[in-house]
Amino acid sequence: MDTSTSYLGLTLPHPFMAGASPMGYRLDAIKRLEDAGCAAIVLHSLFEEQISLATQGRVAHVDPLDPEWSGRVSAYPAPADYKYGPDGYANHIVRVKQAVRIPVIASLNGHTGEAWLKFARIIEQAGADALEFNYYDVATSSKVPAAAIEEHVASAVSNLTRAITIPVAVKMTPYYSSFGHLAEALDAAGRLRPPSSRPWSHGHHAPRPGTLAGMAAPRLGDRHDRPREL
Repeated sequence: MDTSTSYLGLTLPHPFMAGASPMGYRLDAIKRLEDAGCAAIVLHSLFEEQISLATQGRVAHVDPLDPEWSGRVSAYPAPADYKYGPDGYANHIVRVKQAVRIPVIASLNGHTGEAWLKFARIIEQAGADALEFNYYDVATSSKVPAAAIEEHVASAVSNLTRAITIPVAVKMTPYYSSFGHLAEALDAAGRLRPPSSRPWSHGHHAPRPGTLAGMAAPRLGDRHDRPREL
């Protein structure tokens, strides 16, 4: 029986992949997944607030050291709760790509279409075969219309796909009233790449990754993945 398929333009021998989980933290576990027959692996997420803290010194647009915003910032995990910081995440991708032959899909988690998405370029340079974009946002204001929420998602996807050339998957919550319409909008947003853009083929290694220094950023220490993703 031929079980071969394709996902994000990647040819796979079968559709059984390892999703984002703590098993993606360590090379030995990733090698075991490959040996067990996984067709591809999705690494755990790097989160928007990790990147914004590194590049701007802010979390959710506020200074995490300002007592006025302590309540708002306390909703986010402490830096030590993440497995890898941004630079560490890029270096982890390099090591994983050197250790296995299956496609490696990186993951970004956030809820805006802002400058932090530029870090996706470093993920691409690290050699990731594709990127999973986990868009997670909860609208708490009754004054925000549904159309505006969908526009925010499409804008974020458009900004992301303009920044990189590797394939992008969008992971969504099930709480949209007209998901078919939104899916078409995301498909259109993802097709707005510059004409010269071409996905990296499986097995092709992009240049060595840059660092957050190129984004005027201080280096963060290693962190653990956010508990809510597990």
